[in-house]
Order: sequence, then structure tokens, then C-alpha cells
Amino acid sequence: HFVPSSTLSESYKALRTSLNFLCTENNLKTVLFTSSSPGEGKTSIVVNVAITMAQIGQKVLLIDGDLRRPVVSKLFGLEQTPGLTDVILGNYEWHNVVRTITDLMMGRLSIEDIMRTPGMDNLHIMTSGTYSPNPAEIINSRSIGEFLNNAREEYDIILVDAPPVLAATDAALWSSRVDATVMVYQVGKVARGAL
Repeated sequence: HFVPSSTLSESYKALRTSLNFLCTENNLKTVLFTSSSPGEGKTSIVVNVAITMAQIGQKVLLIDGDLRRPVVSKLFGLEQTPGLTDVILGNYEWHNVVRTITDLMMGRLSIEDIMRTPGMDNLHIMTSGTYSPNPAEIINSRSIGEFLNNAREEYDIILVDAPPVLAATDAALWSSRVDATVMVYQVGKVARGAL
């Protein structure tokens, strides 16, 4: 977004292209991003992939599914609540908690930043919501399946940022709810056996 012609930006575009081919060939609409341990860059990657997909005109829903250590709302300067947990608990209709370009303008990104990248109006974000003492129960609820089924009808792709696999069962539960899982790995960060 900030340096669109950089090598790093081109790498994200290449990842987007590969992911698009995979999704088109296999009719996938929901993709989970996780890692083996914290600090491997999964949130940075899913956020940048979401932005690059929005840039080519795809209607993208980015969900902060890390209910233990949510970061997506902070990256975009958005309020964390209401969000996913509030929808699952029945406190809000899911359409009412999805953040759009208007919310991004009110957050950390300035109008100049948003105008620099065409297609940002295609990026929609659902934050994690109100803190839940038991995230596994939220993720495993029937309501989350219903929400994802409804969202699949309105979006070209849904990207979920999940917690690391070794830290909690959340990513494993999420993976049963989505069409595909991307495992982010930082070379040398974790032992091969743990990976």
C-alpha cells in the first residue's frame, strides 16, 4: 500500500496471483492464515494479501479471527468492538460490524493514504470484537458457520487471521470452518519438528 512498486509489494502480488489460481481452480472462498508460533508474520501477510486482492477489484472480507491477541484493528486504527464475537453472541447483525473505507478514513489511514491505493473500497474488515474468555467455544459455535455461509454469498474471498497453531486450539478449529489454510513460516524461527 505505502510502497506499491517495491520488491516486497511485488512479492505480495505474486502470492495473490498464486492464491487466486488456487481458489479459482478449487472453488475456494475462505482462506485461513496461521503460523506455528507467534511473531512469524502471519498478520502482516494476510493484511497485505487482502489489500492486493482489493486492488484488483475483488470484494474482500478480512476477519480478525485471533480472539486471544487481535492485531488487525490496531493496524488499521479501528475500534476493536463491535466485531466477530459480538456477532456470534447475537448482539449484532454481521453486516453492522463490517468496517469499510469510511471507517478506514476515520482510523489511522489518511484520505491521501487511501487515495494512493485504488481499490481500497473493496476491502472490508471485521475486527475480533469484545474480548471472550473462551475463544474456542466462539469459534466452534454453530453461529460462526452460519455467518461464514452468509458472508460467502457477498464476498469474492474471505481471509481469516487466526492465532498460531501451537499456542492454542483456535487455528485447528478455524481450519475446519474454512476452505483452505495457509501456514506462514519464518525460516529459523521454530524447530522443524514443531513446524
